Amino acid sequence: MKNLVTIIALTCFTLVSAQTIHLDEGITTENIKLENLNISVTVDSEESIKSTFDVKDMKEILVKAKENQALEFQITCENKTDNRMTNMTYKVKGNSNDVSGFMKSIKVVRKSAIKYYKNKKA
Repeated sequence: MKNLVTIIALTCFTLVSAQTIHLDEGITTENIKLENLNISVTVDSEESIKSTFDVKDMKEILVKAKENQALEFQITCENKTDNRMTNMTYKVKGNSNDVSGFMKSIKVVRKSAIKYYKNKKA
């Protein structure tokens, strides 16, 4: 009898705690706060850098960033030679208060990534 009461109590507890909670009524999108902006790009050739990663597009994204927001940009260059996969990662961190300095750093990283692939060809 004691086991039957225990099983019934555990079953009731499981059923009560397994109820789904509908959050549709309580969620609002008015107070969304973006704390940092991270952009990560993975490329496998010089051509993909030039076609995928345009500095003008980055500038458009950064214009929308809030004041005093942490920014991070990362580009990973993958290279497959002789059944070996190697990669090189460039990372730049900045702040939305200095967008022009951050853009200069991104341009340097882009040129460095292109130079990486040019050196691999040689």
